[in-house]
Amino acid sequence: MTRDDKQIELYQDAFNFLLDGDHELVVYGVLKKLHITKGNTYYDDMVQEGMLSFVEKYIRAINLKKEPEYYNAKFGDTITVDVTPAATAALKVAFYSEDKANGTLTALKSSDFAYDYPALTSDAQTTALGKSTETSFTTTKLFGENGPFEKAFNKAVNSYKADAGTLADASKTTSTTGNDKIGFFGQSLNNGTQRYFYVYNPGDTLSNNATNQAKGNTIKVVLQKYVTSTQLPAEGTKDANANTDYIAK
Repeated sequence: MTRDDKQIELYQDAFNFLLDGDHELVVYGVLKKLHITKGNTYYDDMVQEGMLSFVEKYIRAINLKKEPEYYNAKFGDTITVDVTPAATAALKVAFYSEDKANGTLTALKSSDFAYDYPALTSDAQTTALGKSTETSFTTTKLFGENGPFEKAFNKAVNSYKADAGTLADASKTTSTTGNDKIGFFGQSLNNGTQRYFYVYNPGDTLSNNATNQAKGNTIKVVLQKYVTSTQLPAEGTKDANANTDYIAK
């Protein structure tokens, strides 16, 4: 095959791929297939013929998820702008569970929760974990009982209010009485007849962290583990603005 024949095949491939509506094949079926780079014998011809800019246009389109570039947009084009808020919290957290108050801590993974780590909106993260513009924090102020973290955490999607008497200590020695508890379902046990249930413990969280914290520190958040026979509710509707960026992974 001559050089001219090869160039004709190149254009034909690109044209056919475009007819099929497959812009991605313009790149992978032409550039990758023919290994066209600046050192390639066809590069100069492509520059002269405008083929290189033609392909580069579609490379950009693919990188932009095939949406028009805003500076080349015309009437009728659709532009998507990512407005997902970036996490602005100053601190991060790592979750730990304990079978009873003042118990031994065990690190919790996302898979330990029935529906993954609880997600919080950027605003909730900032409220619960301090603003990134601040440099020092008092643990008691953020993580104390009914403090900013507990309030924001308990409002996350898939939190659940367990009625008094429906939870047993993980050690299965006593049942809770007198108070409802808000928490999150964990994985099942006892052949699916029961599930773990995690409830924020502010007292043990404070006792496992220094009183003063600096921006960028990770807080050990302690969740007391209970056992419940309550049936797992359906997964709640996720908030598109919520994420788990506040969790150290």
